[in-house]
Amino acid sequence: MVMDRTAMKQLEAWKTSRNRKPLIIRGARQTGKTWLSEEFGRTRYEAVARIDLMNNERARSFFDGDLDVSRILRNISLETGVPITTDTLVLLDEIQECPRALTALKYFCEDAREYHVIATGSYMGIARHAGTSYPVGKVDTLTLRPMDFTEYLRAIGQGMMADAISDGTGIADLDSAKKDLRREAGTTLLDMAVGVSLCPFHHLAIILSCKNSLLTCKNYCKMVKGDAHVAG
Repeated sequence: MVMDRTAMKQLEAWKTSRNRKPLIIRGARQTGKTWLSEEFGRTRYEAVARIDLMNNERARSFFDGDLDVSRILRNISLETGVPITTDTLVLLDEIQECPRALTALKYFCEDAREYHVIATGSYMGIARHAGTSYPVGKVDTLTLRPMDFTEYLRAIGQGMMADAISDGTGIADLDSAKKDLRREAGTTLLDMAVGVSLCPFHHLAIILSCKNSLLTCKNYCKMVKGDAHVAG
């Protein structure tokens, strides 16, 4: 299964922008922020240096004291074992857990814009720090939402159908789309997509493999319903 998030195109535009600033990917939990940024780094950069600011207390300490970018990068490199160059994606995961790291993005923008830095965080967590440590005007932002219908179609190999919906050709309205997409036992891909969008992102690979059985998909979603505390 190939996961093709449309936000990847926005990340590619950010990477090549002449006015690139550190990027904050924000959104609800379980929408795939970590997966998206890691996949982007894996496929578009020489290396990824990722620190988890929720579970790694030592990584949070990198932002104590002064916010000298050279020192911070050196510590991240030592922690991850990844030499940091201009072709390395520096990933600050769960940045809402470290307000000083959020503030540090200002200095990455002002003093080290040649480095590519992405921070991920939940809506509510980042909002807690607005007005105190948030680097207003010094970051780019990208809002990540749950997988949409066309992304779901591409993930299960229905790329032509996704293209038809995206460019508005071949499908007159949503009602006709539902009829065109109907499957055995009255199951439709649209119904499946709704179920998938409500499940934690880290379970999507398993759920999408159930694409021929809405019942199986719904049962799996119920089984993992209580697992929303896992970082997305």
